[in-house]
Amino acid sequence: MADIELRRFVPSDLPALRELWRAVQGDARLEAYDRWRFLTTPIGPVWTSLAMAGDRCAGSYTLCPTELNIGGRVVKGAQSLDTMTHPEFRGQGLFVKLANHCYEQAVAEGCSMVYGFPNENSYPGFIRRLNFQHVGEVERWTRPLGRATTGSRWASLGGLVAPLLPLGREALGLVVTPDRPPADELTDLVAAAVPTKDICRIHRGSAWFDYRYAPESGWTYEWLSARDRAGALAGAAVWRFDPSDNRSYLLELIGGAEARSHLLRTILLAARDRGGVAIGAMGNDPDLVSTLKATGFMKRPSFHFIVRNFSTATLPANLHWPAAWRLVTGDFDTV
Repeated sequence: MADIELRRFVPSDLPALRELWRAVQGDARLEAYDRWRFLTTPIGPVWTSLAMAGDRCAGSYTLCPTELNIGGRVVKGAQSLDTMTHPEFRGQGLFVKLANHCYEQAVAEGCSMVYGFPNENSYPGFIRRLNFQHVGEVERWTRPLGRATTGSRWASLGGLVAPLLPLGREALGLVVTPDRPPADELTDLVAAAVPTKDICRIHRGSAWFDYRYAPESGWTYEWLSARDRAGALAGAAVWRFDPSDNRSYLLELIGGAEARSHLLRTILLAARDRGGVAIGAMGNDPDLVSTLKATGFMKRPSFHFIVRNFSTATLPANLHWPAAWRLVTGDFDTV
């Protein structure tokens, strides 16, 4: 077995990292996605530790730097991503070694906490060996759109959900247009619609929106703006339609209850008109959940949410209190 060196990722390592993904997952990820995720983050390069056996990548662990709003204070944190060990190098403890190597980099460069959404295979290691706390479960949500073909997985659900309703009284006085609001208006909308007292969430500044929904990600995202009769921005939404499986995804839904409902119904009708079979969402944000429930979304299996705090500083909100966190679909890098 070749000697293994742990070292930090540099951009020229991207082909080796992509080959590791192929060996572990059995398929190739979009190169555009990998370049976007690893090379273009708005607050600095990713922290990625590699286990190199010569010129082969035996394993990797990645933290993507992310600003977090913790009770109104913006701090530098990170999302844990892409825990991978090549099948030929398993059983050598690389997962824990790589994680700790990566944490040393991140803490040295100002990272105060890390969060993640581990799968069932990696979850025990994060909790038992890396000092993460299980903060709670995050729900998946699905809304069939009534276009499922006979025999498909959605056909049996189509009759269980109320049909899509035309936009009614709740939409009066609001006009939806297919565009992203100007940066200053979007920032003001988020500040007005998103609480901060005792709340933990991913910080949504203009640079974060630019990065998260950039065409360079390899996906096509669509923005909607909802304005009142005076032209003031009342809400905004981001969604994505995937023609490969006719599924749609709701990423962002910002604004008051009326604007959220109007925007979501607009998206549902647009997705159905494109032949969509279902639309998915994720999150535990109460505003999001209330709008999803009112529009016929159903719960799907949940997944774990974990946090590790590197800092001893007192923060204005409790990272380890499940009810403090507000998560929505856009906080996940996989949709």
